Amino acid sequence: MKQEKAAVPFSPALCFLPSRSFFLGANGANGFHSFGDSVLCESQTGTVFYIYGGPGTGKSSFMKKVRARAEAEGIAYELYYCSSDPESLDGIRLLSGDGSRCVSVVDATAPHARMPVRAGVSGHILDFGEFWNTDVLAASREEIETLSAKKEERFRCAYSFFSPAGDLLQKACKRIAPVRREKLKSFFSTRLTPPLRPEEAAIVERPTAALSMFGRIEFPFFGGSFYTVNDRHGEGRVFLTETAGILRELGHTVCAAPEPLLPSYYRAIYLPEADFGLAIRTGETKDEGKMRIGRFFESRFAETDTANRLSLQLSEKFKSYGLSHLAKAREYHFALERIYGKAMNFSRLEKKSEAFLSRIFAPLG
Repeated sequence: MKQEKAAVPFSPALCFLPSRSFFLGANGANGFHSFGDSVLCESQTGTVFYIYGGPGTGKSSFMKKVRARAEAEGIAYELYYCSSDPESLDGIRLLSGDGSRCVSVVDATAPHARMPVRAGVSGHILDFGEFWNTDVLAASREEIETLSAKKEERFRCAYSFFSPAGDLLQKACKRIAPVRREKLKSFFSTRLTPPLRPEEAAIVERPTAALSMFGRIEFPFFGGSFYTVNDRHGEGRVFLTETAGILRELGHTVCAAPEPLLPSYYRAIYLPEADFGLAIRTGETKDEGKMRIGRFFESRFAETDTANRLSLQLSEKFKSYGLSHLAKAREYHFALERIYGKAMNFSRLEKKSEAFLSRIFAPLG
């Protein structure tokens, strides 16, 4: 019988947002950027299971089994999808009912390759390579190498366009007038309830947007009550990035959604304790509450607005070229998945899955 989900206490140390969807990385101006180290990390209260295996070997499908078990047992979880293929899970994070333990399962293969830090203690390996037929793969070696090279070349081409797109965006953001930090700090100090544990204040990045092989994808904003801000000239990204730092100075733990093209800038911020946030206004958020942010900047000039408008238009053009190359990489990506899939003994993996699941859920009590 399915259990009712218990209310999960907010823990600044774990900074856990139950039943939310994010990305584990970003394809951006500087190539691939991974958020795995800050999201799915080993610690005294955190255990990580690292899955190894080629494309199409069932890693994402297994993590969906983990999600199904978590739902059946009323365990809170976060989902982390692939920034190139948003239909594929790259990670899942589980939280014990009392909020004291966190268990993560992550795809540990390239481009977000990682190894256990404390193997056998807080880091454990699940090797899906034991379920494939190496003779079948060896027979397809030439095809695998050709497809891999073509896919890598498409990604290189995409990054060659994302790079100038990011440069234009960054220059636009740097032209924005400075934020009036003291005014902004005073504004939030008088409107937000003081945090319970200010000594644990942090900015925790939770990507909600990605530049993928299926185009630009953005998950719903992770907040109950929030306001939107304008970003016609890049001012929204600057404002949210500065605001995240100010809120941390005030002792709040802030969850921030990075801009995939330039992860150093934020598209949205959220305070879990207050269940309140701010996000860049899009077509989908036009009916939400609006916050006027012009008052929090120093002087504004028409020349800057004109230059930024042109920069952002060119940035979007370069980004569209990059996305077209990622779209062409899909053919090679799924062809590789089919080859590895044919070499897999999925019936053996299915039999072993229950043992894997038992190991994953054991630390959660």
